Amino acid sequence: MISERVERINIWRAPENELEDTGEELTEVYHIFTVYTVNILYVYKGNLEIGETIDLRQMGGEYGRTTHIHSEEVNISKNDDLILFLENFGDMAVLVNPVQAIYFYSPPQYSGVHYFESVNPNNDLYFTLDDLYDIIENR
Repeated sequence: MISERVERINIWRAPENELEDTGEELTEVYHIFTVYTVNILYVYKGNLEIGETIDLRQMGGEYGRTTHIHSEEVNISKNDDLILFLENFGDMAVLVNPVQAIYFYSPPQYSGVHYFESVNPNNDLYFTLDDLYDIIENR
């Protein structure tokens, strides 16, 4: 991760055909997101480029005097090397699943095998690099 910031984003978007004059006042809906700017070091699958940076948004954060705590929010730091399973929504990269889509990347242990452990304490799933390649090949 390169940097972190918090944004208040209007998530209410109506398709153009729903913007007819109904006489009703439109309501804006805001959510607070923590935005992590992440440097891509390796791509296992997808169309990102090594060295590219993306903004990863996660619900929750502190904006002004408002704190939004999301039940599936996890804290990551600048020094964390991570494996992320992402989905792209326009200019927004989001985790496919906030509980099961973010793992610590660590060097091989004594056996020479990489084990990836979840960042989220509610997820006890872990996998190896071989498991990751099996997942990619079967998708």
